Amino acid sequence: MKVPDIKQIISATQELAQKRAKILQTKPEIHGINPRGIIEETGEVIELPRFSSIEMQTAQKMNKIALRQAKTGIQRTFTKATPEDYARLTSTRIKDTYARAEWTNPKDGKVYHILKEYVTKNGKIKVRILDSEGAFIKEAELTPKIIAIPDIYNVESKYFGLAHGDIVTTFAKRHNPFARYIPFDVSLTKLHNQTELREIVEYVNKGNRIDYISGSIGRFITGKGHKIKEFTLNEQVRTLKPELFDYEDLSGKGIRILIGSGNAKTEEELAEGINNLILSCQPKAEGVGSISPKTGKLSEFSGSKSSELTQHYEVGEVTPTLTRHGINITGLPGTDIKYPNNRLKELSQNPLIGKPVDKVKALQAKIEARIKELERAKMELFSQKLPFPELMENSKQIDQAIQINMQRKKKLLDYSFQLIQRNGKYEVALPEITGTSIAAPTRVAKIALNDMMEGII
Repeated sequence: MKVPDIKQIISATQELAQKRAKILQTKPEIHGINPRGIIEETGEVIELPRFSSIEMQTAQKMNKIALRQAKTGIQRTFTKATPEDYARLTSTRIKDTYARAEWTNPKDGKVYHILKEYVTKNGKIKVRILDSEGAFIKEAELTPKIIAIPDIYNVESKYFGLAHGDIVTTFAKRHNPFARYIPFDVSLTKLHNQTELREIVEYVNKGNRIDYISGSIGRFITGKGHKIKEFTLNEQVRTLKPELFDYEDLSGKGIRILIGSGNAKTEEELAEGINNLILSCQPKAEGVGSISPKTGKLSEFSGSKSSELTQHYEVGEVTPTLTRHGINITGLPGTDIKYPNNRLKELSQNPLIGKPVDKVKALQAKIEARIKELERAKMELFSQKLPFPELMENSKQIDQAIQINMQRKKKLLDYSFQLIQRNGKYEVALPEITGTSIAAPTRVAKIALNDMMEGII
């Protein structure tokens, strides 16, 4: 038998090594969450870097944009908008709020404003597209993407009587009001049995289309209670691999599944409730962590702070505010929901809302100084040799002025006592909404809008 030439063996080995290195180093037009490359000669499967596919490169860009906008916000001047567009862009009415969107193109980071015109006969959305300053760019027709949101819709949360599912859907719709949203009600029993997506599977198997699934609820799984100290977090997550059941089935149908990574400040807390994090790090699901607009960094409670486990990050901390027409819970301009009760509607009329605390305090001090000045003037009247009728008339006028200023002071104090001081301004005391539950639908809605805008801008 002929012995192979050692030089040929070395040459072939080097050639394969070079091909392997080339696959790892290049960024081909590949897709997927955990992309793989294959060496044709050997059939060897190579796991490529997680962020080498188009979708994951876009995720990285969107993460940077979300972080930047969380720190600095979006400038909304609209200096080049027409009067009609300006009115729609700045309106706080609910119907106007849900007929516009701010879209940041992940390819170049530019901000666009999209105004809904009408729905066409074939179900497309006719829109006006404006630049960051409100200047008209073009009209276009958007094809709505379909987003399924399995969640709890029949149990009120602590937020304004809204169900958890209604809250996450609100965040999705505000970031992309042009998509189509389908709610699927989930019960605790379904979560325990790991069948929260069974209804979606049946829906898709009947020939219905779904493009994305936004998951914001925790699943009960085996493995709960393992001690995190026995492994690194990464090893812990990869060790506790439950059966994916419906997640595996749906992702195989070309549906992108994004899941909030869960809320836990410490790795010990994660060990006790690692459910969502396990699901979000699976090969066919994508995790969404939370960014804090207060710090411009990842939220303390974000279940995952590692891009190896969680590919996406969006703002997951919002302080609701009152508007003329209801409540804003998303932090975007406008009104998200109607007033849930008359008390909040009454508070919305408080003239101090949004006013700087130092200016209000200065006004209060000025009124108090005026009252003291008037009281001194009244005392001085009696040291003057005035006819009695004149003395009484002057005293009466001063008393009236004192009374007016006392009423102004009382009204100012009453208004200020109704509010809290936040960031140097007076605001209504409303509960902060936090969690990767709101980060997940935000990212899904943005991804859907990216896809709907593809080829248009």
